[in-house]
Parts: sequence; structure tokens; C-alpha cells
Amino acid sequence: NPHSFHAPYYKVMPQNLDNFPIAWSEQELAKHLEGSTVLDIIAERKQSFSREYNEICAALPEFPERCGSYDDFLWAIMQVTSRNFCLTIDGSMTNVLIPYVDMLNHKLPEETAWTFDSSRQAVTLT
Repeated sequence: NPHSFHAPYYKVMPQNLDNFPIAWSEQELAKHLEGSTVLDIIAERKQSFSREYNEICAALPEFPERCGSYDDFLWAIMQVTSRNFCLTIDGSMTNVLIPYVDMLNHKLPEETAWTFDSSRQAVTLT
């Protein structure tokens, strides 16, 4: 929905999965990762994601029409898994997506810290 509150966030996300090895062809995997144990992890993840998609479609036959193809499903999973991080909210660890904050954790050593401030009901960055 282009009018969604979250539409601007979706627009800055990669539109394809070219930088995600899970979406690479067998030839690309062999060229870039031959001999790596990562190939086994990628194969397991591909099977797991495919199984999850098929199980959802079996339980909710309208899912592909309403939510998209397997490729759309994989795109969404990769956006979430590559951008979420843990945050403690009211004593419980949870994974969160916060627009643009996901871009602040790519430098080592980490220079940005985030916490949930219950009194403000907001995430604070320091």
C-alpha cells in the first residue's frame, strides 16, 4: 500500500535480493562460495523457507493471492532477518524493526546503543 504509514521505510529497502546469497543461482553460489560451509547453511535455509511458505499456503489458501509469491515471501523474510535486532521491552527480549535505526549498527566497535524507555514508551539512542 503506497499510502501506508510504513511505505517510506519499505521504499528504502533493497528491491531485489542480489546481495543475499540465499537468492543466488547455483552457478553464483559455486563461483563465490565453493568449498565454504556456508553453502550447507544456505541450502538448509532455502529448504526451511520453502517448507514454511508451503505450510502457510496449505493453511491459508488465499495467502499467495493476498501476500504474494514465494519470491515475495523470501524478500520479506530477508528484509526482516537482515534488519531486526534485540531490544528488552518491559523485561522481555524481543526482536524489533525500527526504520533507519537498522543502519546504525554496521560499524565495529559499535558506537550506537539503543534501549527502550518505558516512561516514554520509546526507543532511545545514545
